[in-house]
Amino acid sequence: MPDIAAALREMARVATSGGIVYSAAAPMWCARSGPHWGGAFDHDPWPHLRLDADGVVALAREAEVTGRTSDYYDTGRLRQFMTDPLLFNRRRPHEYLDACATLDDIDILRNEIQIEAQAGYDPAMLRALVAQGYTTLDLFGLTHPFIARRR
Repeated sequence: MPDIAAALREMARVATSGGIVYSAAAPMWCARSGPHWGGAFDHDPWPHLRLDADGVVALAREAEVTGRTSDYYDTGRLRQFMTDPLLFNRRRPHEYLDACATLDDIDILRNEIQIEAQAGYDPAMLRALVAQGYTTLDLFGLTHPFIARRR
């Protein structure tokens, strides 16, 4: 959803009275696994937040040299994932929460960010990302489930 608020407003608008609006956005852009890379960068998390597209491509090439394999190490695919705003909107979790909170004529049943496990990460890397302005919610927010009923 390039425009989260507009998409959610439209979902709420077209729902009939008593109808349910359901949306699940995952994974969040800032999550460790990034834009649907699965475990491709588990060895070096959050590359999309720490590096530009060239840096992520270089990291993928290094991973291949050390024997790691992933379909996501394809150079063209990585560049597209990193740069195409129609594939990934690069929104932070609070933007989903905020967009839902402003909807009219609905009763929110669920509007939250599900958090992934926070164990096993390099504390220095986390501190560096926080110093860049990322929050714990940004870094570990994985899924935004939203459920509402139209009045």
